[in-house]
Amino acid sequence: MVALQARHGGVWKDAEPYVKRAGAWIQPDEVWAKEAGVWTKVWPSIVARAFSISPAVSGKSTWDLDVDGPLTLVAAGTWTITPLATFLCSVEMWGGGGGGGGAGSTSGSGGSGGSSTIASLVAGGGSAGGNGVNNPGSLGSGGIASGGDINQPGEDSAREGGSITVSGYGGASPSGGNRAAGRSSVGSGSAGNAPGGGGAGGFNGAFNHGGGGGGGARCKKDALSVSTQVTLTVGSGGAGGSALRLGGTGADGKVVIS
Repeated sequence: MVALQARHGGVWKDAEPYVKRAGAWIQPDEVWAKEAGVWTKVWPSIVARAFSISPAVSGKSTWDLDVDGPLTLVAAGTWTITPLATFLCSVEMWGGGGGGGGAGSTSGSGGSGGSSTIASLVAGGGSAGGNGVNNPGSLGSGGIASGGDINQPGEDSAREGGSITVSGYGGASPSGGNRAAGRSSVGSGSAGNAPGGGGAGGFNGAFNHGGGGGGGARCKKDALSVSTQVTLTVGSGGAGGSALRLGGTGADGKVVIS
């Protein structure tokens, strides 16, 4: 809130209003002023929760959270946010899911998911699943979050029931993308579920299947103060392993500012 300005001794200074009631000075809830026949609230003034954003989103280069609604970014990328004035916002983020490992070739591990970040908040991406040929591929680990009021790791990949005849499933992202089921028949691994789910491993036979990618982490901050220019990044999903049987691609992360 911005205080009123009062002039004293020829100098304008910040001031707060008080009214006298029953012999006691109290602060009113609101002060309104009439100008040209129109009443306008002048205290407390509300600072707009607005900022410029580059590149533009939905054709908007300036975003006002109280007019345009929450800013929701669901595709990997990087943006620069410059506040028009210091404002408070809530932030919820998911990191990208790790890519699943391929199968049936001597190479073909997946790629790791990218981290979603803004200011000091981090929702880490899941790690990749390994390639499977003659031995089951290694399993990806879930991403790690930090800086928020809630910091939840992504789910590690595993094989259903510990079976050596099933490829690794793609790990889930907390309150985000669900698991991507592993395979028990020949074929490519399923892509991760948005936001932040890991991709499943490909399957080319028993002992010949990839590990799943880990799920992206979740980070939530109820009141982030933005006073200077910050960089916002939505983490990318990791690539699926390129092999005879492809690994599933990890899902991109997500950022919501409200």
